[in-house]
Amino acid sequence: MLDDIDWRASEMLVRAKGRQRARMPIPSDVGAAIVAYLGSGRPKSSRRRLFVRTLPPHIGFASGCAITMIAKAALDRVGIEGCAHRGGHIFRHSLATELR
Repeated sequence: MLDDIDWRASEMLVRAKGRQRARMPIPSDVGAAIVAYLGSGRPKSSRRRLFVRTLPPHIGFASGCAITMIAKAALDRVGIEGCAHRGGHIFRHSLATELR
């Protein structure tokens, strides 16, 4: 949600399974990408979700399955193969690997 971003602290509230929540840092390049998306990439919407569908109605995704499909399509589009994690889980795995 847009309200989950704390720009002053450079943190974002991430909601996980089982109603778990965690505050995660927002690296400067990620913050810049979010600002660019909000300024020119995000369709006009009164919804408070950060990411909304590009096709009308501009509402949030129905489930996490949509993120999985978007990630799979992006990996296919750039020709990345052989990943153990294809889909939304690749983001969590990549972050965990980076934090080690």
